[in-house]
Amino acid sequence: MSKAVSVKRDMNMDIIRCLALFFVLGIHFYTHCDIFNARYTGLAAFFADAARNLFMCSLSIFVMLNGYFQYRKTISSSYYLGILKLYEMYVLTSVLNLLYSRFYLGQVMSLREIFSALVNYGASEYAWYVLMYNGLFLLIPFLNLSYNNIAHRGHKRILIISFFLLSATPFSFLNAFVNLNSYWWQRIWPLMFYFIGAYFGEYRPRVSAKKCGLLFLALLLGFSAYNYFVYEPSSPFFGHAGASYRYTYESLQNALLSPVLFLWVMNVDMSAWPKAVGKLASMVSTRVYGAFLFSSITDSFVYLWLCRFVPEIGNRFIFFPLTLPVSYVAAVFLAYLGDKVVLWMDKLIRPAARAVVSWLYRITAPDAAAAEK
Repeated sequence: MSKAVSVKRDMNMDIIRCLALFFVLGIHFYTHCDIFNARYTGLAAFFADAARNLFMCSLSIFVMLNGYFQYRKTISSSYYLGILKLYEMYVLTSVLNLLYSRFYLGQVMSLREIFSALVNYGASEYAWYVLMYNGLFLLIPFLNLSYNNIAHRGHKRILIISFFLLSATPFSFLNAFVNLNSYWWQRIWPLMFYFIGAYFGEYRPRVSAKKCGLLFLALLLGFSAYNYFVYEPSSPFFGHAGASYRYTYESLQNALLSPVLFLWVMNVDMSAWPKAVGKLASMVSTRVYGAFLFSSITDSFVYLWLCRFVPEIGNRFIFFPLTLPVSYVAAVFLAYLGDKVVLWMDKLIRPAARAVVSWLYRITAPDAAAAEK
């Protein structure tokens, strides 16, 4: 949420947030425009796959940002109250999504269906992220207890490697040919990225931005080439893979690309960049959460018209450089307006919410509440 702060902003982290939002909307472009069924061949297929691999870094980056900034958070009543504004924004965007669906898309819903959509996170197309983050939010203080009580930096690396082996190798492109690990653990990928972000936040590893950039491009091109030769129907190797594992957040490709990209941007020297760029990045980065939810409306509107004007799926990618920035800017603008509404809502709701959370905290953990006084 946008709020005046006295601390100096980190432009690198702001740029990372802005990129993550762009990548999220890039994934939305693929889904709304049905690019998966475009049946590209040759260089077009390779480019479409490379762009998709790049965009898949989006949510992983957001989770790493949580680890980067929140690895010192501890259990307290004020911590649990911290999620209030996120839910206020969710309610606002959900109501507006329902109004958009009713009066623009013509979707008629009963009161029961409306209530169900609100409480089951179905009112906004992208509200599933709120559900995922809610679970991570509840775990963060306990994840931090685990992470911060590891005395040695090397042991923290082992922690990350352990989660990497559990979550990234079961559901990787390698499993197209051989099983490496149990699929049961694949859904813990947010924990892996959280610990990676915590490690980056604590130690701020300084590496050559140029080397990181070259490594990232090499990985991106290498994975895209693999996908092309294994999954492209015209390839002589097509049909040998048992299943497709390339487009998943828990894939090995994403588990390697996302941290390298994060490190790359984190180590870029931005000291000479124009101040206007920093201010713009700061303005956008403080609204990425709201923009993420509002993009359900902007994506629907922009791509609905694009699909009408360009019925041929294969031709829609040509408009990607135009439609994605339009949806991006519109979503950020709506988040800017929504921010003002949420601040007003928060002033009304927070006193009662604070009283309820404090009461629940006192009856659940009376010893801890007494010690904090």
